[in-house]
Amino acid sequence: MLGQAGILSRYDYLSTKYGMRLYDFCARSVDSGGIFWADINNKAIAAISSNGVVNYGEVVNVQNIINNKIE
Repeated sequence: MLGQAGILSRYDYLSTKYGMRLYDFCARSVDSGGIFWADINNKAIAAISSNGVVNYGEVVNVQNIINNKIE
């Protein structure tokens, strides 16, 4: 169960392209209800949308900034 600070008893893949490093965290937007996370290896800010997982940097046209700043 998410939000209970416990270990996941079950997991499903949202994406095989975008992921997270061990000990990284994601953020949930209260306004939009979306979940966002940084994928350092792919230099992307990923988000869950109705179409699956998308690169949010490309959606809002800031991917060039992310490419230069994300480490």
